[in-house]
Amino acid sequence: MRLSIWVLGLTTILFAATVAYSAQTAKTISVSGTVKDQSGGVVQNAEIVVKVMNCKCSDCEVDCKCCPPQLTVSSGESGTYTFSVPHGTYAVRVRAGGRRADLELDLNEGDSKTVNIKVE
Repeated sequence: MRLSIWVLGLTTILFAATVAYSAQTAKTISVSGTVKDQSGGVVQNAEIVVKVMNCKCSDCEVDCKCCPPQLTVSSGESGTYTFSVPHGTYAVRVRAGGRRADLELDLNEGDSKTVNIKVE
């Protein structure tokens, strides 16, 4: 009897953890693209700073714990970049040498975005 209760309890915990993990990962949005200069050439090692402006997570009504306040990534050798964030509105600043670009991204749950950026 004790073994049955223990197995039932463990099964319940594992099921709850799986549901919580699935709900959390479903809210993550992948953003990728290529950083280019004015002539269309790819820009390597551009710094891409992503700041949350408005978190849209239903469980973040008071104090957001799922959206990073700031995320920094760099473009690779082919000028490409990728980052993942929860849905919300983000300010994005890209810097490469003396050039830069500023944009705002409004990301909705279920989105997967390709955002190519031109620095000037």
